Amino acid sequence: MGKKYAQVQLDGATGYVQAKCLSTTRPAEISAFATQYPYSLDAAVNKQVNASPQTDNHYTLYVPKDSLTFDGTKWTFNWDTDARGGADGNAWIVKRYGQGTQPSTVQQVNDAWYQIGISTGWVNPSTNDLRYVLDPNNFPNTAAEFYQFLNLSTTTGINADEVNAKILNGRGILAGKAATFIQAANEQHINEIYLIAHALLETGNGASALATGQMTVSSVNGQAVEPKVVYNMFGIGAVDSDPNTKGAEFAYSQGWFTPEAAILGGAQFIGQSYINSATYHQDTLYKMRWNPANTGNATHQYASDIGWAVKQARIMNYYYGLLSGYTLRFDIPKYQ
Repeated sequence: MGKKYAQVQLDGATGYVQAKCLSTTRPAEISAFATQYPYSLDAAVNKQVNASPQTDNHYTLYVPKDSLTFDGTKWTFNWDTDARGGADGNAWIVKRYGQGTQPSTVQQVNDAWYQIGISTGWVNPSTNDLRYVLDPNNFPNTAAEFYQFLNLSTTTGINADEVNAKILNGRGILAGKAATFIQAANEQHINEIYLIAHALLETGNGASALATGQMTVSSVNGQAVEPKVVYNMFGIGAVDSDPNTKGAEFAYSQGWFTPEAAILGGAQFIGQSYINSATYHQDTLYKMRWNPANTGNATHQYASDIGWAVKQARIMNYYYGLLSGYTLRFDIPKYQ
């Protein structure tokens, strides 16, 4: 069988190449611009410090020596005690231990301080860590985290079959749902891969109780309702103090009684409240997390986790690397 050739034009010249060397898929189209904000990075950090940010970073914890008593077998806090990020009364408070709490490890640092192990769970971040994730200069266009600056207010033309095969295959309740995500993206004018990445992160790859129909709601805000199974794919309403109950009650109030309804309804909520909001215009992950256009106090932020935007960005970067043919536009924040 003879080789098949195709005529091509490049830089004004005409030539021929083997047809098998050409792809029928359009290449990625990428552009970027910058948005200037009328205050400094220092001001941005100070604003966020007062907004109770959280992190799952791990810090070595220190407490004053007189806050602990050893009875021969165990250590116990004598009173409510702030554990700090350094053996210094000026170090930031990482978390608080209640009176009577028993730390698992205690090691003397000096005459005034004990070290009591490493933090776990959600704690208060250091100012340095907060500054790092706030500073756009730490995330060049070669970094996966650069995707936190991707404009999310337009669809990107991905293929449902390709997404199901390469991204959603084996993803629990979300497997095979690419068409629903694309429908939601088209209806709400939102980036499809963002919706998918957000749902995968919030649902633990389609396996969480809120996502998989394990939550049956029989009351909302203390008022009895007809018991129904609900779904919540984006963690909306799932406050830190009681995420499953509150997230399920919110889903009930929105009528999310099928996985598809939860995807479509969740996209509508995110689009109207953040990405396409006429008030907030939070159309990148960075803007959703930090709301830099608000020059006053830190308000209307999607998450308390300082790493939320970069975590989402890494997922999006990975998934776009699996796909072919899409259009991306980036909006990079600039501080004075």
